[in-house]
Amino acid sequence: MIPYRHRVGTKCASGDYCEYQWDFGSGLSYTNFTYSGLTLSKANVTPSSDCIDVSVTVMNSGTVAGNETVMLVLTQPYRSLSVPKVKQLKKLSKISLHVVDDSGLERVLSPRFVKA
Repeated sequence: MIPYRHRVGTKCASGDYCEYQWDFGSGLSYTNFTYSGLTLSKANVTPSSDCIDVSVTVMNSGTVAGNETVMLVLTQPYRSLSVPKVKQLKKLSKISLHVVDDSGLERVLSPRFVKA
């Protein structure tokens, strides 16, 4: 895995903690998307669990049609202070939505995705 580390400004060269300029996956769009109704089939996830169903509704709330990349990202529930926060991209879906259109997305997350 190659981390994305585009830092804001040059002061980060001194070793001080710096925020990233953009979140991973941020990009230019001429419309806006609204996410709602995120649900998981299980509240607790373990590597030995059965598959987990993940669903979310994505709505084009802008004024023009557009494409959105819906990303399912997992983060570590706990970590030591010396280890940076790690986001892991597990699933990716590209959808096209017309103005004021919405789409329900359902994905299955198998235990092998939770372990990695």
